[in-house]
Amino acid sequence: MNVSKLTLGLAAVGVVSLASVAQAEEKLSSVMTAVSGTTIGGWVDSSLSWRPGTGVGFAPGRGNDATGKQDGFNLNAVGINLDKALEADQQWSAGYHVQLAAGPDAALYRGNVDANDIGVSEAYVTLRAPLGNGIDFKLGRFATPIGYEVFESYKNPNYGRSFGFNLEPTVHEGVLASYTFSPEVSLTAGIANTFDASWGGRSKIESRKTYIVASTLTAPESFGFLKGSTLSAGYILGTGTGTANTTQHLYVGATLATPVAGLNFGAAYDYQETSFVFGSPSEDSAIALYGSYAASDKLKLNLRGEMAHGNTFIVVGGKRKDLYSVTATADYSLWKNVVTRGEVRWDSASAKPYGSPAADEKNLLTVALNVIYVF
Repeated sequence: MNVSKLTLGLAAVGVVSLASVAQAEEKLSSVMTAVSGTTIGGWVDSSLSWRPGTGVGFAPGRGNDATGKQDGFNLNAVGINLDKALEADQQWSAGYHVQLAAGPDAALYRGNVDANDIGVSEAYVTLRAPLGNGIDFKLGRFATPIGYEVFESYKNPNYGRSFGFNLEPTVHEGVLASYTFSPEVSLTAGIANTFDASWGGRSKIESRKTYIVASTLTAPESFGFLKGSTLSAGYILGTGTGTANTTQHLYVGATLATPVAGLNFGAAYDYQETSFVFGSPSEDSAIALYGSYAASDKLKLNLRGEMAHGNTFIVVGGKRKDLYSVTATADYSLWKNVVTRGEVRWDSASAKPYGSPAADEKNLLTVALNVIYVF
């Protein structure tokens, strides 16, 4: 035990006892041991967005615009991550992940009571059981395992999120198990309370849960220039919070390497159907094609073209209309740990979104600058 001269002096006059000092140091040591290996990270996401013309502030199928961030400066989100990773050399290993999110984009994680307050977007315990190659479990609140894009926008190829992302579930509360058969084949399966979580949300019919399955195939080195390409598929079937309505979602996505250095392609397809107790089923689909080219160590060019159709997007005169979008993004690294990208996005609809002269026109142009510090 290392004791300072001040502590020895206080002990000599009876202010403290060496036994209490030793006990305090033992407790502190236990706390430090418990949090050892914990890492802290996060991001601050800001933007400047300009949309020429006038009209209402909402564009169908675009979660970024739903919070009224057009024509101005925006704080999109602030995120804090606390992580204790599983240890590769331990058969029985445990850890955790906590993500706190604040700002308008926090609303994309459905279930937050107030999008402008701090919300717990993810929080789960991770466990590994030494069965076969090892099964990893997540227990708690976790992001959906399906989808080409994710909540943390700096991980996506474009600033503006896709139609498919805004159609997919975002987060579940339950248990998720992952197993890697080989470097080429992995499988994920789980059970959650509801299709898309809100705090404490679950079906009124306790026996009805949400079931999740997803798998990824990765091309091995023997595939030549295609090595590292992936094919992913996922299916989610469940009910909404407090309802007996059933929603099923199918996702298929792929990334494709090419013989051209720095050039990659991707594709994503989402189909969702909700069967209501009363009324006709609601059907939605979205497809997106991606292209990415790393022109240099600092410059990356990303292009996305997509189409969406269904009740969630545009319904005019009782008929579902189509949405189209093309997004071009230039990502250039000017500062360390900073994502700096400019973006131009064009959207078009087969009918005015709300069937009214006062609503947006059929075409919509957005120009944005996105700056994110990642730590």
